[in-house]
Amino acid sequence: MPDINKTLSENKTEKIIIPEKSPDKVLSPEILTENTEEILKEKETVLHEIEKFNAGGGSSSASIVVNNEDNKRKKQIEAIMEEDLEEIYLKMPVAKQNEFKIVGEKTVNEINSLLKEIKLNIKRIVNLIIKWLMIIPGVNKYYVEQEAKIKTDEIIKIQES
Repeated sequence: MPDINKTLSENKTEKIIIPEKSPDKVLSPEILTENTEEILKEKETVLHEIEKFNAGGGSSSASIVVNNEDNKRKKQIEAIMEEDLEEIYLKMPVAKQNEFKIVGEKTVNEINSLLKEIKLNIKRIVNLIIKWLMIIPGVNKYYVEQEAKIKTDEIIKIQES
């Protein structure tokens, strides 16, 4: 078993076995590098957004109010999407849980953006939720469609209020 303290630069062809995971989960340096690049891109995007916010006079009370409303709506969307899924989530493997969580957060942000638009695209919201729910291993397609429609109806109620 390779020494996990060994740096990637010492031996780039060596595969690294992560001890917390099962032995069949072997990560090559290429995969680790891809993930690092993705994380750095996300970090750069966030920093860019912060700079834009600060440059645009982000301290005005109007932007704070809009930001609070935006956060409130995001929390409401999250609550609707999480509803009745706790047991299913806990039964998923850890890797699927992480993927489900990340895709769920992106879905919340996309739905929140769609709710800001003048013309509401309901079909797009349904499709986003279906795509998110299909991550659940072994899930029934009809269950996903039904849940997506129920959750979409509840999300639309947020927009109407």
